[in-house]
Formats: sequence, structure tokens, C-alpha cells
Amino acid sequence: MRPDAIRDQVAIIGAGCTRFGEHWDKGFEDLAVEAAYEAYEDAGIDPRAIEALWVSSCYSIRFFPAILKFANIAVT
Repeated sequence: MRPDAIRDQVAIIGAGCTRFGEHWDKGFEDLAVEAAYEAYEDAGIDPRAIEALWVSSCYSIRFFPAILKFANIAVT
């Protein structure tokens, strides 16, 4: 393995997801917030402590810019 690899520098400390089912009364942002706050609670941290995130969705990649904007994360 390369000496500059991040393998030993990254940790998944919390995870969250929306409840399965039909959510006709909720928008995409509502579902993202529900999952995010579940992950914060699971990790036991304040949302401002997040340095990076990984997002998975059954929707197209076209929603990812909205997630990043909502989470106030700059793409580098």
C-alpha cells in the first residue's frame, strides 16, 4: 500500500437512513435531513464536526449538487 494512503485516517462513525415506505408528503431535502440527523445521533456528534460525507441514493446523480449545497459542503 502507498505510504500516503488514507486507510488508517478515515472512520465511519455514524450512519442514518430514512424509513422505508412512501413519503409523498416529504421532499428530497426532508429525507436527506432525516437521514443526516439519524447519522449525527448515531455518531454522538454535532453536525458542525463533519469533515466529509458519503451519500448514496437510488436517485440519479443530478440530486448530489442539491445534497452538497444543503449540507454546505464545497466540492474540492
